[in-house]
Parts: sequence; structure tokens; C-alpha cells
Amino acid sequence: MSTIPSFKRLQTGEELLQRLQDNIGSVLDALTKSDISKVNIVTVDIDSASTTAVQHGMGRPPLGFVLVNSTADTRVWRDATKTQALDKLLYIATNQSGTVTLLVF
Repeated sequence: MSTIPSFKRLQTGEELLQRLQDNIGSVLDALTKSDISKVNIVTVDIDSASTTAVQHGMGRPPLGFVLVNSTADTRVWRDATKTQALDKLLYIATNQSGTVTLLVF
């Protein structure tokens, strides 16, 4: 599982740069404390004839996913009819069989 690295501020005498760094730091600090900072990348074979159960490894129901690679011209969506073990599994459906890589967050 990946996380956002901590933000290191540069020590300068420039007030504008200090304010900019403070703002960036505030946003990144909030992200690192949220569930969205935890992501997994999962590669799975999918079949258009059935829903695929993907072990996402998040330890909680995922907030969502992004398709980052595919061996076919495909659409992938969450099958909302499946609700078992969401802390371990993400149920996806597709219009085209192939292999996909998902960034799960």
C-alpha cells in the first residue's frame, strides 16, 4: 500500500514562499491523515460474462478506483449489486474481457 510522503518545507526568508509552503503543507497534511492517501495498484483478468471479485488489500471498503491500464478497449464499473466483504473485495463488471490494472483508493 502506498502513502503520500511527508512534505518538507524549505527555510527561506521569502514571506511569499513561506505562505505557499504553509498552504501546500496544510493540504498534504490533511490528505495524509485521510483514507484517500492509501492506495493499492491491482492487476486482474476480467470477463465480460460475469462480475469479477478483486482482492484490493485496503482493509476497508474502497472509496473508488481508476483504470490505469488495459489490454482491451474496455469500460470498467463497480457492480453495486454485490455487497459481501467489501473491506476485502471490489466487485467490477466490464463490457470487454481482458486484463486491467486498477488504482484502488
